Amino acid sequence: MPQRAIQRQTRAPIARSLLPTRWMFVSHIAWALAAGFVGFLTLSDRSSLSLLWIVHGVMFIDLAMAMDDDPRRNRTTVIATSVATFTAFVVGGLLAGAALPELLWYGATNLLVAWTAIAFYRFRGIGQSWVPRDAQETLWQTLSLFAAAFVGLVVGAFPGTGLHPGMDWQEAIWASARGYAIITIAVNCVTPLYFSNADRLPSRQNALKAATALPLAAACLILPPLLEEPLLSWLYVIPALWSSLVMTRRSTAVYTLIYSVAGTFAPYVALPLPPLGGLVLAQAMVDGTFAFATHLAMLIIALRNENNRLQREVEDMADADRAQSELLTSVIQSMTDGMILTDRSGRVSMTNRAAESLAVEGIPDQLDVEWATAFEMDHDDARAMDTTQFGPHAVGLHSLDLQAVDLQAQDVARVIREVLLKALLQPEPDRVRQVELLLPLETDTKRLAIFSKDLPAGPERLTLIMFKDVTQARLRQQELESFAGTVAHDLKGPLTALTGWMETASDEIADDDPVAGRMALSRAHDAVTRMQNLIDDYLAYAVSRGGVLELVDVALVDVVREITTLYAHAEDGPTFELDVPHVLRADASLTRQLMANIIGNGIKYSRQGERPFIRVRSVDDQPGWAEVQVADRGRGLQPGDEERVFGRLNRSEKDAASVHGIGLGLALCHAIVTRHGGTIHAENNEWGGATFRFTLPAVELAGR
Repeated sequence: MPQRAIQRQTRAPIARSLLPTRWMFVSHIAWALAAGFVGFLTLSDRSSLSLLWIVHGVMFIDLAMAMDDDPRRNRTTVIATSVATFTAFVVGGLLAGAALPELLWYGATNLLVAWTAIAFYRFRGIGQSWVPRDAQETLWQTLSLFAAAFVGLVVGAFPGTGLHPGMDWQEAIWASARGYAIITIAVNCVTPLYFSNADRLPSRQNALKAATALPLAAACLILPPLLEEPLLSWLYVIPALWSSLVMTRRSTAVYTLIYSVAGTFAPYVALPLPPLGGLVLAQAMVDGTFAFATHLAMLIIALRNENNRLQREVEDMADADRAQSELLTSVIQSMTDGMILTDRSGRVSMTNRAAESLAVEGIPDQLDVEWATAFEMDHDDARAMDTTQFGPHAVGLHSLDLQAVDLQAQDVARVIREVLLKALLQPEPDRVRQVELLLPLETDTKRLAIFSKDLPAGPERLTLIMFKDVTQARLRQQELESFAGTVAHDLKGPLTALTGWMETASDEIADDDPVAGRMALSRAHDAVTRMQNLIDDYLAYAVSRGGVLELVDVALVDVVREITTLYAHAEDGPTFELDVPHVLRADASLTRQLMANIIGNGIKYSRQGERPFIRVRSVDDQPGWAEVQVADRGRGLQPGDEERVFGRLNRSEKDAASVHGIGLGLALCHAIVTRHGGTIHAENNEWGGATFRFTLPAVELAGR
């Protein structure tokens, strides 16, 4: 963003007029009436100068209020203000005994002076606020008032001025200095009282400073004429300077206004040699000093204002940076991936909690290859790693011929690990490097994917190292690969049988042996059924692990009865003992699949020659949960199979050869229960069979 746009955004708001339009006209008329009356009433016969000629200052303030950037005020208001101010001035002058032609002339010329100051101040949009907001607007206002005073000198807007053959240059310059001082005091000291001061400064004054205000002003007014020392005239500036340093803008305006008006009635200091060959009288110098004092006071106020605003902006920026830094720190610390930031020498400048938790020996102040000895790398992983992501020159493996190096496998792994870790800790610019390492822990081993990237940071370069725990992702990938291989292997058998029996059926039919052909087709149908059952089991397993649960109220007794009814008409069918009063909050189809697999498992593994017996019960568990127990009098579990039977494609070794299946039934049950947030385990019971216990969310007991 351009610098000028930034400055405009950071400037204080424009000061607005405090008076509504109706009261604004009342103020204009009152001040203009007083200006005309007092101006001619204090007209000196000796010098032809007025002691309080304030009409041009009044007109400037009136027009400024009328031209305020308020959408409710328009050009008509400005014209009405000019007419009202002009008329009131004429009336005031008539009350003081002035002649009408003289009043009309002074009214018109002073209105011209006010318009000249406004035109210069608003030239090309430089001045925008009638109460200057910064040093630029303050200095531009000073030049505008000086130009207006010069125009007043030329057109004779002040008593004692005007270009004509018999004019007195000493009195003309004095009158112009007096006019410049009065309009300056009016604009600098009265305008802030009529406009809102949105950028007002905090006051630094206290009781002691307030108590010294009047004595200071009195001393500075009395000492120069009392001591008759011209060099002491600089004391006139002290009160305005002091007030601008310790007071607010409005307090400074009021104090300087009172002080300047008092200075108008104070005796002048006589100068031994007036400047410019005697053209500039001592009185003109004193009036100019008062004008300079008010300008200096407002300039200091503007500088204080800018400094105060800049301080607030710096504080706001610091707060924003601090908040952003805290947010960034919170985000970094809440990351599940570890992060370490180092410089080019390996010195650590930032870490997060995840990285510290992954570092067995802690994170030192400086990272090197020795620190990474806590990590391990499989020799096979090192050989199989895609070195193209590093680049041959970055890793240094281009010169390492593993087949030609006469080292033990352990030494080879060590060399490769050191090369990879060195390249990881000192990456090249514009490269992202990645390596997977093993982190041995007390209970297990984690596999970490470590990324590093070179980050430019001004004249220095930093290295960002990220640690991501990919243990579960690798396990899922291995499980998926194994699952896909198992599916392909298990489906290959029924598909081969189907193909063979279909060919046999075709041959038998061709040989005109329909009986053998029908038998072959029956065998083919059996192969299709087997393959369909396999596909159903695999699909159910996949859905149970990743599908969307549709939770509804499920009466457990209805589900169990639906399943047991399927065995009711079978010869030597199983005997069931049911006590399932609970209503579950679960997925209905998955609950049905769960109960069918558990009950079917108990029937499948019944003892040979004995009628299967299954007892299904549900009891209260912790609040909001029910425990379902399915017990049988079957073959029981081998020691160590209590948890292993729930693994995918796992079956008890003693039954693997005698019982058909692919080992997905109990794995499917485990997936369904865990998807609902419950737990499942198996144990041998007192009958010699197995009891399966699992928990599911419960609503209430049926019928309660």
